[in-house]
Amino acid sequence: MKELKRFAEILIGCAVLLSSVGIPASSLAQDITLQLIDAKTGKPLKSLHVQMRAWDGEPHVPSRPGPTPKVENFQATTDSEGRAVFHLPGPVPDNLGFDFGGPDVLRGCSAKIFLTADVLRTGVIADYSVKSCGKLKRQASAQPGEVIIFEKKTTGWDRFLQELF
Repeated sequence: MKELKRFAEILIGCAVLLSSVGIPASSLAQDITLQLIDAKTGKPLKSLHVQMRAWDGEPHVPSRPGPTPKVENFQATTDSEGRAVFHLPGPVPDNLGFDFGGPDVLRGCSAKIFLTADVLRTGVIADYSVKSCGKLKRQASAQPGEVIIFEKKTTGWDRFLQELF
């Protein structure tokens, strides 16, 4: 009887141990949602082609000589709500960066490089330059797995000024 009781205790202990051992979230595929909002109007920036880059290592590509990180590229187009969803295969990379076609499309009012862990844990609202781009029309809050970027479309006047300076 004692042996049977001991066997049951070991069996329950093993079951508890196995149920607490999980696959780390960083090794699973994840979805990242980007929302682009027009800083001037507060409306979604729709039908924009977006590229997301994902890589491990330093958040910024090093300027010194040496090995460059392997970068994976993902493409999407924002929908009517200004959202683009990217499907990251596991394991999840350290960093994410976004590109919207350069200064001819959007002015570059917000940060565009983020730590993936922050995006997945809490969501991120990109740092926005009020000095360069003016006051925001509205505020927003991000959900886990979401990046919100406020931007302004580049105007003809902006392009003219870029040519001068």
